[in-house]
Amino acid sequence: MKPLLVLPCVVFVACATRPVLPTTGPYAIKIEAFPEADQAKLRSVFDVATAMVELPETRVASRTEIFEFLLGDLPFTAGVLRAQGLADYKIWRDPADAPGQVRFDDSKGILLVAEVLRQEPRRWTFFSKGTFNLGLFAVPGRTVIIVVYEVRDGVLWTQARVYAKVEGVVLEQGARLFQLVEGAIRKRGFVFINAACAVAEMAAADPGRILREAGGSPEVDPASLEEFRRRFSR
Repeated sequence: MKPLLVLPCVVFVACATRPVLPTTGPYAIKIEAFPEADQAKLRSVFDVATAMVELPETRVASRTEIFEFLLGDLPFTAGVLRAQGLADYKIWRDPADAPGQVRFDDSKGILLVAEVLRQEPRRWTFFSKGTFNLGLFAVPGRTVIIVVYEVRDGVLWTQARVYAKVEGVVLEQGARLFQLVEGAIRKRGFVFINAACAVAEMAAADPGRILREAGGSPEVDPASLEEFRRRFSR
C-alpha cells in the first residue's frame, strides 16, 4: 500500500514543477500576438511543458548581420560545419515541407522539423516537432526555442531557452522525473544556436576560409554560398 500512497504525491510534485512561461523579461511572449495557427503551436508546448533548459549567455566574436544570416539559413550553417568535418548532424530542406521549414537529424535519434515562427529585433522564436531519443526509448515531442541577442560595448552576446513537451501523460511524468528530457535537450537542443555562433565567428575572422572549405562541397547549397560571398566577403 505504501507505494500506492506515495505515487499521488510524486505526481503532484512533478506537476507543480512544470516550467512557467515568464510574463516579463527577454523570454516573455504574448501568444495572442501570433497568428492563430502559430498560437496553437506555442500553446501545445507552453500549456503543458515538460521541461525548460536555458543556455548561458555566450559571447560571439562576430557581427549581428552575420549571426542573423546564419540563423536564417540553418542548412547553410550546418553544411559549412559538415564540409569542414566539424558536425555529425544534418539540417536540410525537404521539398515536401512548407516554406521556411527545415529538418534536423542529429544521427543519434533526434529527428525534428523546425521553423521560425517570428523574427523580431534581437529575438527569434523557433518551433519544432519530431522525435526525441531519451536513451531507453524514443518519444514524440515539440519544442519552442527562443533565441535572444544584443550588442553591448561593441560585442555580440546571445542566450537561448528551450521549452519542451513530450507526448503522453504517463510517459511525460516519467521522463520529467528522471530528467531524461532535460538531458536530451542539453545534448542537442542548442545545436542551432551553437552552429550559428561557431560559423559567425569563423565568418568574421576569415570569410575566405568558409568560401575555400565549403566551396564545391555537396553539403552546401551553392546559392547560399554565393549570397554569403556577396554579403560578407570583401
